Amino acid sequence: MMKLSDLEVVEYQLDEDTLSGVDVRLVNRRNMPGRPDRWAIVEGGNCYNWEGEWEYEPMLGSRDDEFFQRCRYASPQQALDHWVKSGGKSFRRRCAEKRAARSGEEE
Repeated sequence: MMKLSDLEVVEYQLDEDTLSGVDVRLVNRRNMPGRPDRWAIVEGGNCYNWEGEWEYEPMLGSRDDEFFQRCRYASPQQALDHWVKSGGKSFRRRCAEKRAARSGEEE
């Protein structure tokens, strides 16, 4: 009989967005032929890079080495450590904060 401990974890939820229903997830990306497994922090079609910014995640065939260096982590712990250290916030939360800051400047 299969047990939960027999299953491999390939995704973690980092942040829940109850308004949009789009969560920030830490995902094992195995879809890179010839490359070692890497982890990505994703929200919708965006990924969180080493600069602490969100960027669009292109289709698999359009990703270059620079993209992989910017947006992939060697382990889930490395990705989580970066998320926490950089004060990670969801893409939608960052956009809302920027809008609020801009509207405050206009007053």
